[in-house]
Amino acid sequence: MATNCRLLYLDNMTDLTGNAEILDLTDRETGETDLRLDRTVFYPQGGGQPSDTGTIISDTAVFQVESVRLCDGAVIHKGRHLSGRLHAGQYARLSVDREKRLRHTRLHSAGELICTAVRMLGVDWPAVSANHFPGASKVVFEGSLDPKARDPMEKEMVALLNRLVAANQNITIESTDDLDEVERLCGFRPTYLDAGSTYRVVVMPDGIGRPCMGTHVGRTGDIGEIKLRHFRAKGGRIDIGYDLADEPPVTAAPT
Repeated sequence: MATNCRLLYLDNMTDLTGNAEILDLTDRETGETDLRLDRTVFYPQGGGQPSDTGTIISDTAVFQVESVRLCDGAVIHKGRHLSGRLHAGQYARLSVDREKRLRHTRLHSAGELICTAVRMLGVDWPAVSANHFPGASKVVFEGSLDPKARDPMEKEMVALLNRLVAANQNITIESTDDLDEVERLCGFRPTYLDAGSTYRVVVMPDGIGRPCMGTHVGRTGDIGEIKLRHFRAKGGRIDIGYDLADEPPVTAAPT
């Protein structure tokens, strides 16, 4: 994720407030305004994880952040002025919606734990895509499964996820510029990573890692119970949909 806006969450995922300089503003015909900052605590949508929302407050204005996007290396904070107006060159206070960030973080960690469980079960299913939006969370793997084995595999998966959550093991983040180290952490050499970059790897229980730029909880117990919404095998794909058991049902799809 190459950008000239410093992403503060990469250094501290639990810090949801901070200060930043407003670099420029662009007003849209929709009434929205796009902001660019020199640094941000807001997570820009990506890697299957929704963006943060929250507020940016200066001496002259209150701005509601409705979404954050990464566009051509720029982090764009999209939203509306609730009062007054921000100005380029001002310093402002950033504040992320805590409840929403925690939900997104838990869902992302749950998806990574499902990837871990797949590998611990000994099946050769490489993950090919993931969606961590509330109500639409799923991980899709490349692989096949005998129809007769689907129900037993789902039950085994649920039991393993429950054990991993109950064990309350550490989830850690490792950063390295060495692809050999990435391969050691992940157990495979990701071919989609750009050479010469700094790589960020989330390491789950059993020392199983995957490249990831998202936010994560510190321990598996912080995820809470994971409820599988579906477990499908079709067309060379294994589609595992999931929710957090303690969260109310959500039907909204990602935009």
